[in-house]
Amino acid sequence: MITTIIKHEFIRARGWLAQVFGGATLLVATGSALALTDWPMVSTFGVVLGAFAVVALMPVAQLALAWDYWRSSYRRLGYFTQTLPIRGATQYWARLIWGTAVSLLALAWSIVLGVGLWYGSMRVTDSRPADLWDTVTGTWELATQAAPAWFWVLALLLVVLLMLSNVAAYYFAASVGSERRFAGLGAGGPVLVWVLIYFAIQLAFVVAIVTVPWGVGLVDGRLGLVEQDFLSLLVANEETDVMPIGFLPVLVLMVVPLVWRTIVSWERKVSLV
Repeated sequence: MITTIIKHEFIRARGWLAQVFGGATLLVATGSALALTDWPMVSTFGVVLGAFAVVALMPVAQLALAWDYWRSSYRRLGYFTQTLPIRGATQYWARLIWGTAVSLLALAWSIVLGVGLWYGSMRVTDSRPADLWDTVTGTWELATQAAPAWFWVLALLLVVLLMLSNVAAYYFAASVGSERRFAGLGAGGPVLVWVLIYFAIQLAFVVAIVTVPWGVGLVDGRLGLVEQDFLSLLVANEETDVMPIGFLPVLVLMVVPLVWRTIVSWERKVSLV
């Protein structure tokens, strides 16, 4: 059933997906073409334009996912969606899997576009085709000298998890913000809920950081655990080179209540407008 729902999600969303991914690709192609002209200002503008498209693709795709989720679940299309003889939890899990897949695809395509922009802007950056590979391998070598490879793989996975958690947060805001208590606000309900959970998550991050007096810093030239009183630093408004790790449990676990409460909304608190 989940596979069938995902199939219909793709059929309904392929139009705007093509616009988002195609628009980013067109911007990168345009930026690369402008960069190849080697004209002052114009070529630099082309690089900036392409870089903007690479960076913006995933956030724009996730915002489009949130809008499509809200529109198809709680607006006009919601009357059809909510009357299907399928449990709300099943529909939600299918949409969450779909949103995660689109987000990963956007991330992968951003990397592809970034590589294309690199080669398209070689005149501006005065680079050679082999420089990209040399940069990647050189950076990785320096990174693994400072910390084991598993550390950087874990760090990369955490960054990806942070980006993917946006899907759960957007869907939570769309569902809870469409419940009866917010029904009169229209699109303002999901926006209000998202703002509230954004500040709640940031507060949870701060509390976790000052509660856990450990971070990652240089120890004898390599990255390792360093004891640090982040609360005292915060009170004294002092800076530190140690990266706190207290926020990591919050980052990993915050998805659980978001998913659970969204399922509750689907099962018991649907309010269509």
